[in-house]
Amino acid sequence: MYRENEQIPTLLPPSRLNGEVRMRRKKIRLPIRAAALLLLIAGILSILAVGIGKISDGSVKGAIFDKLSGFLPPLDSTFSDEGKDSGHTSEPPRDTPDGSLGVLLPTPEDSIGGSFDGGETTTSPDVSGSVPDTDIPSGAIQIADAPPPESAGGIENMTHRSFDTEYLKAMKTSVLRADSGPVCLIIHTHATESYLPDGTKYFLPSSGELARSSSDSENVVSVGKVIADTLNEGGIPTLHVTLHHDADGAGRAYVSSRSTVAYYLSKYPSIKYVIDVHRSADTDADRNIIRDSFTDGDLSLARIRLTVSGGSSLADGSVNANLSLALKVNDLLCDYSSSLAHPVLISDAVYCDGYAPRTLKIDIGSCASTLTEAKRSARILSEALIFLLGS
Repeated sequence: MYRENEQIPTLLPPSRLNGEVRMRRKKIRLPIRAAALLLLIAGILSILAVGIGKISDGSVKGAIFDKLSGFLPPLDSTFSDEGKDSGHTSEPPRDTPDGSLGVLLPTPEDSIGGSFDGGETTTSPDVSGSVPDTDIPSGAIQIADAPPPESAGGIENMTHRSFDTEYLKAMKTSVLRADSGPVCLIIHTHATESYLPDGTKYFLPSSGELARSSSDSENVVSVGKVIADTLNEGGIPTLHVTLHHDADGAGRAYVSSRSTVAYYLSKYPSIKYVIDVHRSADTDADRNIIRDSFTDGDLSLARIRLTVSGGSSLADGSVNANLSLALKVNDLLCDYSSSLAHPVLISDAVYCDGYAPRTLKIDIGSCASTLTEAKRSARILSEALIFLLGS
């Protein structure tokens, strides 16, 4: 063992020793050269930063965004065909934070108060700052009003199947009531879907994800509560599940929501109707975000779209039953206002269909609509369901 600071003798021959010395010199030079290179790069970046700082009008950044925008993914995706082969499960869904299963019954404090005014306005976080159109900054995505729907009382068939709509509308709708237990189940596959504040003119991509909120006072869960409360008040026993199936992302949300539906149907055989409440997220040809709302008299309302799965994996009887219900509800909405409902969409995707005799996916407004508009339309939708199912 060597003592501290003791000279360690070398056992290398002179030729090897000279080589070792040269290698040591190289090792000393390399850090010096690397430091000099870093200083040079830092100087170049400083010059570039000064040059960029002189671009004060935002035109260069706007041009870059315009070029990139064509390659951006859609602003929102429903992942509607994910997990088609998930199958049924009897596993219970995850509990809500308070430990309950999210059952909401009518309460005297209901903000809707039995009228169409939609109650108080609850807004999502402000992502734009309401400003005149002339102040919209470069690179912002504007909000555009959707045109009135064409042939609102018809269908938009995206499948290879054909349907006799008049025959389906003439089919008898059973008034399915139960002596005990809920008849209708309301869920939210994408519970964090929410809305924009009143007066929003644009959206900045740097603000984060558009119109999403984990707060149930701001997202579609609050719209589902309006439907559940109104149906219960109208004599249609309804169960409202407030679980966030998209808490871990939208990609597997339908796998989770199908499990929830299967669980509640096994627990409550009285359930005959399943409603999955969403809101849409569409853009126009100019990539403006569509505000799917309209004005009816003094009221601003969110438009409604009913969607039925017509995928080849579903039996004809199940598709016809769901489509018959959707067409009848849609006609009642159109009776209220020809601008209130889109044509019924028949999609190739499979959502939560096939679990109950009547299952509907319902979009109320869009990501650029307001929560007040969505609640008003949800109340009208609920009254239509009560008329149809309780008459």
